[in-house]
Amino acid sequence: MQHLPLATAQLRVIQNRNIVNADVMTLLREIRRFHRVLNNCWQVLDRMPPEPPNSRSTYLSDS
Repeated sequence: MQHLPLATAQLRVIQNRNIVNADVMTLLREIRRFHRVLNNCWQVLDRMPPEPPNSRSTYLSDS
């Protein structure tokens, strides 16, 4: 069973329910950092010129 990614609003609801749980808050901060890193990566990849077919970087954009 594949799960859809959580939206920012869904993460905020989880945060509000677990505000006193330090472990959950630490995990949510880590998720937020990963979201920023991945967003930055996709912005860089979007600016790159197209790669030739069957190049290694095309595997990143095909998923």
